[in-house]
Amino acid sequence: MERYTVYGFDDSTNLCEVTTFNRALINKLSKLSKKHPDTYKLKNEGIVDGSPYVEYTFPKRLVSLRVPSARKMSKEEKAAAAERMKKIKDDEKKKKKGKNK
Repeated sequence: MERYTVYGFDDSTNLCEVTTFNRALINKLSKLSKKHPDTYKLKNEGIVDGSPYVEYTFPKRLVSLRVPSARKMSKEEKAAAAERMKKIKDDEKKKKKGKNK
């Protein structure tokens, strides 16, 4: 069985309803609903042909479609960016260690 996801909304309401069999999205929606129970509401859950599914509602203003990134990085640019990020993370760790002493 294919694991599909369907988003649905219309002009008569400000809510979006999502039905999904995708495990990663099920987990994400579960975490969001625990952190923001007034925003992400579990409407239904179950199992079809051995696959779990959930249905949630949330404000449709939270649905976003984006333009694909046009930026293409060379291997050298990626390596330089990774090195910069590593330095930032190392500096953050040093700051945390200094505060905990």
